[in-house]
Formats: sequence, C-alpha cells, structure tokens
Amino acid sequence: MYTLANGTSQSIFWSYNTQDKTNPIFQFKKVYQGDKAKNITEGYQLNVVQADKNSMTLKSPVAIGSRTAYIVYSFSKQ
Repeated sequence: MYTLANGTSQSIFWSYNTQDKTNPIFQFKKVYQGDKAKNITEGYQLNVVQADKNSMTLKSPVAIGSRTAYIVYSFSKQ
C-alpha cells in the first residue's frame, strides 16, 4: 500500500524484476477491493536507478516529441 501526503491510499501488488542485470525494473499494479493481483493486466514499470535499505530512486521514460525525458521518483525510509 502507498499513501500520499494528502492521505489518499492505494493497495498495490509490486515486484522487482532483475532479468536484465544492468536495468532492474520496479513493477506495480493497483489492486482494488475484491480484485486478485493475478487477474490485473495493467500496471506500471519504473527503472531502478538506486536502491538500498534507506532509499530508492526510480525513473520513468516519457516521450516528448522525438526525444525522451524522465520523471524521477525519490523515496526515503521514515
């Protein structure tokens, strides 16, 4: 489950895909009440830039015209 600063919460199913050792991927999908994660086909994939026991940095590619930009997410343990 994740919770935003405004108090909104969402249950998720997440996994860490390391098939490509140089580009691990954090994957998650929203799970609503009564749903089973295995039946949900839509979700999100974010490239793992850095992860340790206290923090994690993820990035998501976004196409802007003919170029690629990245949205960067930084998480820290509290």
